[in-house]
Amino acid sequence: MTLWRRPAMILAALGAAAATAAAAPYRLNFEHRHWQLMCDNTRTCRALGYNAPDSASAAVALFLTRKAGPDQPVRAELFINEPDTGLTGPGRLTIGGQDAGTVTLAGEPATAVLSSAQADALLRALPGKDGKLMLTHGQRRWTVSDAGAAAMLLKMDEVQDRLGTPGAASRKGDRPESTVTPAPPAPVVLARPLPLLAFPPVPQMAALAAALRQDPLVANCEGLARGPHQQLQVGPLGAGKLLAEAVCDTRSRVTVRAYWIVNATPPYAPKLVADDVTELRDRMLYSVSASEQCGTGTVRAWDGRDFVVTSSWISGQCGRGFPHWTWQLPTFQATVRRQ
Repeated sequence: MTLWRRPAMILAALGAAAATAAAAPYRLNFEHRHWQLMCDNTRTCRALGYNAPDSASAAVALFLTRKAGPDQPVRAELFINEPDTGLTGPGRLTIGGQDAGTVTLAGEPATAVLSSAQADALLRALPGKDGKLMLTHGQRRWTVSDAGAAAMLLKMDEVQDRLGTPGAASRKGDRPESTVTPAPPAPVVLARPLPLLAFPPVPQMAALAAALRQDPLVANCEGLARGPHQQLQVGPLGAGKLLAEAVCDTRSRVTVRAYWIVNATPPYAPKLVADDVTELRDRMLYSVSASEQCGTGTVRAWDGRDFVVTSSWISGQCGRGFPHWTWQLPTFQATVRRQ
């Protein structure tokens, strides 16, 4: 079931995230064959490798995470989605045709964390001619494809400035590990409390709703409708500004709201913050757009001057057999400090 999905809205959210990330603009989304790589503004890279689409087995994925900077290890996790099968306990790994010991599966989707030795063996095997990872559990077997893995590892090394070092995943050399570029710091956002919202007097609500309807992007928000069904609330932000909230869509499983910064008195000069907010929690506006296997998310905070993006993420490739909440691939991350 789709919770709330609109292409223009998603593009607007990603555009806002990019604007906030201007101080540390680097981000990469790279896909090749059966692998996907996402590196965020701190140059932390996360890679997902899947089973081949024509595979007869259930969905399986390998999730690699590596932070930027010298001497950073690779964390490797294996995911299998076979709901209601009780897939738990030990399974045996084969990497590049060689026995690699056991891992312990737990949870749903079933998840196993590879040891550092297994992760190292995986990195040695993936760029080769047969770098497939296979897991056997009883009579069942799953295989993560290596098609695209070599290009993905090379791209990760390029992004993190590891080429030619002992710690490179693809092209090792004797360049000192100390020369690897450090991870750029995440920007700091000072999050201030959001105001309590309340319904304004009816004349003000009608006038403000009329001003907000001028934006065609939000003209159809249910809370801006003329008449008794208006659901518009406001709260003081200071410096002659108000935060305005309207319900936009109650037809899906999650109520979607829009938020604006407006002048406290006419002309209201509304500035749209977001029209896709699905939750307000811990001083943050959460915008999540999700279907069964795809998702995007953006989180915003009020810093006393404006609403700024504190994080954004996407899910993995659609149609790979995993729920959208299985993992998140951050595209932007900030350090949030509450005031």
